[in-house]
Amino acid sequence: MRAFFGKLASGRGADAALSFAIRFGGSGLTFITQIWIARWMGLAEFGAFSNAWVWVALLGTLAQAGFSTATTRFGSAARAGGDSGGLLGLAIASQLLVLGLGIAVGIIAALFALATAAGPSQRDALLIGALCIPIFAQVDVLKGLARVRGLASIAYAPGFLLRPLLFFGLVALLWASSIEIDATAAMACMLAALLASWIVQKIIVRRRLAPLVANARPSWNLRGWIAGSLPVVVCDGYLLFVASIDVILVNALGHAEDGGAYFAAARSAALASYVLFAVASVSQRDFAGLWAERRIADLDSALRASIRRSLWPTLALGLCLLVFGEAILSLFGPGFAAGYPILAILVAGHIAHAAAGPVRTLLLMSGQQNALAVLLAVAALLGTALCWILTLAMGPIGAAIATSASMLGCTIAMVLLARARLGIWSVIGAPMRVRTA
Repeated sequence: MRAFFGKLASGRGADAALSFAIRFGGSGLTFITQIWIARWMGLAEFGAFSNAWVWVALLGTLAQAGFSTATTRFGSAARAGGDSGGLLGLAIASQLLVLGLGIAVGIIAALFALATAAGPSQRDALLIGALCIPIFAQVDVLKGLARVRGLASIAYAPGFLLRPLLFFGLVALLWASSIEIDATAAMACMLAALLASWIVQKIIVRRRLAPLVANARPSWNLRGWIAGSLPVVVCDGYLLFVASIDVILVNALGHAEDGGAYFAAARSAALASYVLFAVASVSQRDFAGLWAERRIADLDSALRASIRRSLWPTLALGLCLLVFGEAILSLFGPGFAAGYPILAILVAGHIAHAAAGPVRTLLLMSGQQNALAVLLAVAALLGTALCWILTLAMGPIGAAIATSASMLGCTIAMVLLARARLGIWSVIGAPMRVRTA
């Protein structure tokens, strides 16, 4: 860990360190506030709310069509080349395209909710969630544009800090006013929090980009931008899809109480994934630079350091969750502690995933996004089928087993892809045997 924080403190370390603190602290903040909200809502209503929010996060990520990452890539290239017109065109086009996609996906989601929702509470929560989808997607695109200035901390602050704080504050206000907090009310609070964070982030990004595009006329490369972003949406959406499909299927095939307990266990287990998430964000620029210079041996060394920084803290967090998991789940309220076996199974999957370090980021930054997109698409389809089968057969425990198995299988596949395409073994303890990529 000392090496990791030393890395954060060097060179571009100020922004990287602040970015790490925001992402890690914001995730912890979200987890803590969800404990209080679950206690106020109860198991069934929290289950209906979590189902709606998982749909928002999944469809909102898909609706941004990969532009959250592609805007950083193309915008940074335009900035480096002095193409202020291309940067302005990218900023305008990405937001408009994603707004249109978000609205279309939101309408489809609303129609789906009207046709399939089990009850009025779940239906109304899903309908409000449909309104959240285009706003969620816009926040993601603005995050990518903010990174063009190299200000990762500015990119992450509205979504990771402002949104959960506003959401918790609004729900707490309802509770203090003795207003019933059901899934519909909670989603209405989330809609307001999302809208406010979007406005704040848009103002910040506009001011930060203004000096780069002053007096520029927009130029367009829509075909190139779209072609470069579509493979990325699969890569961006896969991990969220894996983290969502089990919650969705447990809610669809079981009861709201099952969904609430499962969501609490899944979010508790996800604490073990935050270190890898942060290490990947810090490593992204280094991987891209080393690959661009074809310094494969140095890239291998950087990856190995990232694996060490990912695995050992993740293992320590995972062991703590296994020891204290039942007590943590009991904080959510009566009935939530029943999800401890689910937590234990999911923690094992996160530890296995961390053993390969940020291999997904390595593949994205080294131009392997097309092959990675195919791999992740196949993995998502197989994982969904497995989760459906095991959830029907074993209930929530089956969903957890399928999710961890999918994480393990996909991690192995990405390791093999990195070896085949880059000549690098992305696994802890593997010998350094680099070949020319």
